[in-house]
Amino acid sequence: MAAAGAASLLAGPAGAQTVTDYDLNGNRLIEVSTLEQLNAIRWDLDGNGEPAEANAGDYRTAFPNARSRMGCPGRCLGYELTASLDFDTNDDNMVDSSDAYPEWTPIGGEYTGIFDGNGHTITRLTIANGPVFTGLFGTVGHGGVIRDVGMIDASVRPTSTAQSPRLGILAGANLGTINASYVQDGSVDTTNTANAGGLVGSNTNGTIRASYSTAAVNLSGTIVNAGGLVGANISGTIIASYSTGAMSGSPGSLSTIGGLVGSAGNPDSSITDSYCDTDATTRNMCVGVTYSGASVSAVATTTSALQSPTGYTGIYANWNIDLDGDSQPDNPWRFGSA
Repeated sequence: MAAAGAASLLAGPAGAQTVTDYDLNGNRLIEVSTLEQLNAIRWDLDGNGEPAEANAGDYRTAFPNARSRMGCPGRCLGYELTASLDFDTNDDNMVDSSDAYPEWTPIGGEYTGIFDGNGHTITRLTIANGPVFTGLFGTVGHGGVIRDVGMIDASVRPTSTAQSPRLGILAGANLGTINASYVQDGSVDTTNTANAGGLVGSNTNGTIRASYSTAAVNLSGTIVNAGGLVGANISGTIIASYSTGAMSGSPGSLSTIGGLVGSAGNPDSSITDSYCDTDATTRNMCVGVTYSGASVSAVATTTSALQSPTGYTGIYANWNIDLDGDSQPDNPWRFGSA
């Protein structure tokens, strides 16, 4: 019987234990098809398939009978989804104690490998008592790449004792690269939070391209920076992205709030060809505060204006961008017909 997450087994000599290739397509990304395997990524933050010795047993349980180097031709570079995942494991349309992972613990530390969603989705992630860095990933570290993954109907909030949390559904903080990823529906509930966004809490020296969020950001307590997509863009880059999530609540007096980004700071901070929906967010500015030297091209517009183009025209004329660094446009967006 094939082990979870693999399409085939590689048989050795007669009487030898069969081994499983977790990189069947040879792209040096370990294939993930179960929540258990997603959870095991926390023990291999650089994505090379070699977990810390203290957690090796748990890792091997999620990837049993793994071939040498997980089957990667050389050093593994990260992980990729081969199926969409749903935290409602018993199919009763809710996530509770009867499910396998009723509350997700963010993948902590700094993830520095590749995580490729391959267009798949992760549904109903729930974090009710998150740590300082809260999201699917606590922090996407320098060199880390998250791409082509959708987060659907997630619910995220920090623990009441977390000190100045960074809060987002995909990641609490991004120091790496996030490409062509999105958050659809769901909510981020803030309480005394430093930086909160639908996708990422703080984008610090990181890059976010061709990504969006429609999640609601619910504000309470003292919120320093809150945005529909990103809480604070600190020497970070945001390109061709948008937010339509509602922002509601009664934050404290220290808040900077924007429909797209709460604050854009430092001369190296830039936001290009990005938008927020004033009808949905009820905010008339995409960026709450822009500090001296930051470069911001973020336009607050209406739902009808955002929905009207059906291709790379109008406000989306510059959205067919290069994501993989080969100087060729990668057609990251799928437009509807109306």
